Amino acid sequence: MYTVGEVINGVVDGIAEFGAFVELEDGRTGLIHISEIADEYVEQVDDYLGDGEEIEVRVNRDQGEKIDLTLENNPNSRRQNFEHQLQRYLEEAEKSRQDYTAWARQNLEENEETP
Repeated sequence: MYTVGEVINGVVDGIAEFGAFVELEDGRTGLIHISEIADEYVEQVDDYLGDGEEIEVRVNRDQGEKIDLTLENNPNSRRQNFEHQLQRYLEEAEKSRQDYTAWARQNLEENEETP
């Protein structure tokens, strides 16, 4: 069993709406509740954590099969958050560009057909 307050390494092995599951050093799985991921409001867990990411966690409670965790300050997560948000923005911008291009072509074709 881990001691409350102990900082340990783990690997994210599942993301849910309510938090992230982390495989710990001893092979057990703990949960970081969404409210324990960052100091700010977390809308989507995968904005901060990704499957397979190695992280440091602090043990809040260890009841054998149930282990509650907090994400330790992890600059990697902040970087990943930025990269994830940037990627999402770029994908949305590209989709908007494609939609506009299709709309413009359709309007040009309709205008060419009308004498």
